[in-house]
Amino acid sequence: MNYRVKIPPEARQEIGTWGLAREQIVALFLEIHDIPNRLDSMWRLAAPMPTWVVKIDMPVAGSPIQRHNMTFYLTETEEEGVLLVVQCDHDIDDDLGEEETQ
Repeated sequence: MNYRVKIPPEARQEIGTWGLAREQIVALFLEIHDIPNRLDSMWRLAAPMPTWVVKIDMPVAGSPIQRHNMTFYLTETEEEGVLLVVQCDHDIDDDLGEEETQ
């Protein structure tokens, strides 16, 4: 089945609080919309609803060691062929192994 990804306004607002540069936000949305092309290689949780877990990371602008670590949870909707971002999480970590949750 061919899927497309829907990012609800709440998830877009959440992503906007993560401190990503504008170019990174554009790259992130492009990567999220490309998820259906990679579903076979992603983890899928079985309960309570089939949910794909997608991890994406990218460097923090201006920092040589910090990275944005983002996790997205997508489920199928009643609308055929649509995956919905139902949750997204973010933290920043550096090469020292320390994490800051935002």
